[in-house]
Amino acid sequence: MILETDMFLAEHRASGRYLKSDFHARPRDGMAYEPYYWLVPNPFAADVLYSRRGWEMTFASEKNGWNLVADHFDIVPRPGCKCCGATNIMLHIDMERDFRDHPSIRCYKHKDRNPCAIEGCPRTTALKGSVRTTDAWLCSEHWKRFCPPRSARRRAYRSFFNKAKKLGLTSKDRWPVELEDGYWRFWDLLIRNARAKHAATGALDPSEINRLFGWTE
Repeated sequence: MILETDMFLAEHRASGRYLKSDFHARPRDGMAYEPYYWLVPNPFAADVLYSRRGWEMTFASEKNGWNLVADHFDIVPRPGCKCCGATNIMLHIDMERDFRDHPSIRCYKHKDRNPCAIEGCPRTTALKGSVRTTDAWLCSEHWKRFCPPRSARRRAYRSFFNKAKKLGLTSKDRWPVELEDGYWRFWDLLIRNARAKHAATGALDPSEINRLFGWTE
């Protein structure tokens, strides 16, 4: 799952809205233009800069008093494809919803893919059903790392399928509500635990390092 993109916004801390600007003519001369600013809820309508440094320089400037309000804003990545971070061609963007972590945003290339649930991992899997999400799958490497073979966690995972098998259910059958609810509670805990451990260790896959530094494998 890729959260960092190559576009950055200024997010107002108190409201969660994003900085937007435009220009209007000064009525006294009709020729010169001056900027005006407001906050918008839609990040795709907000002002974009292509580096964090650009925003940092803006908020460090005394022009228009930006340095006086710098501590009211955070510099955040513009939402992008959750598989690769691309921000050019987006699909299924609901303009009425909160975009800050919208799990269904995809570029055209990944419109039928879901990402690994671990932040920074570029691996993807085919979309099963019609649900685009960011927490339904772990790639093989992160699966082995956070749910190791022969571990108590792996045994707990397998226990749900063993129970379904004892009930005579196949992979095409719907599980009983109690069993299915228990499975998804377990899965949610597994993903949250895996993400927390990954964030705590700061571990990077070789592919992540290559991506960060622009190296080719």
